Amino acid sequence: MLGSRSAFTDHAVSALCESGVPPVALMIGADLAPRAQGPIPVEVRTPAVRVAATHGTVLIRATNPNHPDAIAALERVGPDLILLACLPHVAGRAIRQTARLGVLNLHPSTLPRFRGPDPVFWQLRAGIARAGATVHVATGAVDAGPIVVQRRLSVEPGIGAGALTARLVRGGIHALVEALPGIERRIREAVPQDESAATRQSWPQAGDFRLETSWTAERAYRFIEGVRGPATTFTVIGDEGEIEVERAIGFDLREQPGPAVERSGATVTIRFSEGVLHAVPRRMP
Repeated sequence: MLGSRSAFTDHAVSALCESGVPPVALMIGADLAPRAQGPIPVEVRTPAVRVAATHGTVLIRATNPNHPDAIAALERVGPDLILLACLPHVAGRAIRQTARLGVLNLHPSTLPRFRGPDPVFWQLRAGIARAGATVHVATGAVDAGPIVVQRRLSVEPGIGAGALTARLVRGGIHALVEALPGIERRIREAVPQDESAATRQSWPQAGDFRLETSWTAERAYRFIEGVRGPATTFTVIGDEGEIEVERAIGFDLREQPGPAVERSGATVTIRFSEGVLHAVPRRMP
């Protein structure tokens, strides 16, 4: 497995180990420090490394997995299959040629929708009720290789990005583990992605935290509660102007008469195209 110092990689390694198929080697991004190779030292505190260490996994730390030294380390391991799990680099041809069966990538969306570096954010912003994880063949085109297996999961209103990421990563790993007995055939018969249905988003920008009352109240609630953080502010744009909110309390899709915006104590009720959103407005300094 090739990954990074991230919760994504931590969940992937843990799920593989729990499923009884721990990676034989783990290459994980390192800071600008001397490279280490060999059995994983116990003192390394990365959760993925700690879990893998108990299964005899070899650790390869490299700042760039495409560097000749990193490629040589992979060749010494001689893997049958490489899995990318939140690798912040494109796996070059040299990496893809080190494994007998090639390289697979785990992506937390139902490809070809939501390609890009932060698909969980964009799925929460879209307010979707079902999300998914995809294991696909890694190629030179990011997130575009043929699909080996997919797993779909429900998205509960209000689930946070961290919890949803964990569910998607673990769901994708479990789907892969179930497919391992016939993985050579599945790779040969991998289904090309439908490019006409593909969507791609980049990293979120400040403007992506703005939402309009033309949304449904449920979508607004799913988005705000899904991605909010301690310093996150959302701007709701409606006919009455703009309202900045810090968090959503709940939503109600029943038809209710009333003004577009109604304040009551420390909360505000905002009418959307379908239903109303109850939220906490931003405190002014």
